[in-house]
Amino acid sequence: MTQINIGDSRVVESREVSDGVTIRRRRETPDGKRFTTYERIEKPNLAVIKKSGVRTLFDRDKLSIAIKRSVGKFFDSEVEVEEIINKIEDGLYALGENEITSKQIGDKVLDELAFRNEVAYVRFASVYQDFIYKDQTDYARQVLDYLRDFQRQTGHELEVMDPESLAGIDFCRTYDIMAMPTMIALSDDGALQNTWSGLPLPTISEVSYYVQ
Repeated sequence: MTQINIGDSRVVESREVSDGVTIRRRRETPDGKRFTTYERIEKPNLAVIKKSGVRTLFDRDKLSIAIKRSVGKFFDSEVEVEEIINKIEDGLYALGENEITSKQIGDKVLDELAFRNEVAYVRFASVYQDFIYKDQTDYARQVLDYLRDFQRQTGHELEVMDPESLAGIDFCRTYDIMAMPTMIALSDDGALQNTWSGLPLPTISEVSYYVQ
């Protein structure tokens, strides 16, 4: 792929995205190639606390790539996807915290997708969510120990969902999840592959079979 330098291009069209904070520009290189750039207000750094306790800076570009790869095809245009990402980012900053958790990011994504597109919501949930359980319960410690052991033994990190959140309620309704805790394995198209409900928790080898 030929490298494109913005400095060698000219703007042929500018349009404000409907969120009111982003400018979409169509640019053209001297040899006629066209591409799109987005301009937005730079925001202060936001730290993300992963489940392991490691802190990293919030990366909008990584979030954008994850959403576009997993559910971008379910929306009519790249502009619509950018609007969704802007809403998610605004929601995270609206929390008013200098640090947020990776789970909070996932929940914001799911809440926005649930509002916009049910198919995209289920598709992203199938990628992001694996474990549904409630905090402050007798089995919560078992679940946390299981998540830690699973990551240590397989190198994969299972994500979790609060069944009482908006996204969790919709997800549980979609897959008829009644008992807690529940682990669920879905295919890329959202088809149910396997479910483990209640205690005892499944073996790590049983679940890792479905993790790619």
